[in-house]
Amino acid sequence: MNQTSLSITVFFEDPFWIALFEYREDPFSYLKRVVFGSEPSEQLVYDWVIQNWYELCFHEPVEAVTKKAAHKNPKRSQREARKSMASCIPCTKAQLAKQKQQEEHAVRKTQRRKDKKEAQKEAFRLHQLKKKAKHKGH
Repeated sequence: MNQTSLSITVFFEDPFWIALFEYREDPFSYLKRVVFGSEPSEQLVYDWVIQNWYELCFHEPVEAVTKKAAHKNPKRSQREARKSMASCIPCTKAQLAKQKQQEEHAVRKTQRRKDKKEAQKEAFRLHQLKKKAKHKGH
């Protein structure tokens, strides 16, 4: 049975408030980091999610650690939800996954930049050859 869940962790990372969206669709986990300027209220976060859900571009999936779901007492679930709402520190697994995605993005960006520069050099070299050929004569 596939389970889908979304968790939003809002925390303060000097000087901004940041929301970390973790969308889980078994067996993968997708992450997105959104920067809010000032401290967002619950209503502001809720409205933002409603308005921008389809524009959220989640990064490549990360293998999620799946645990067999055992039946939980509803009161225990409620306590755990309240406790997680009170804590402002994001899950370290989510942080590690986000860091990995940022590193992969940086590598791809560097490669694209390198390819673009190489293409520009090649175009310039061809342009110089054409100029020389024009001045050579017949």
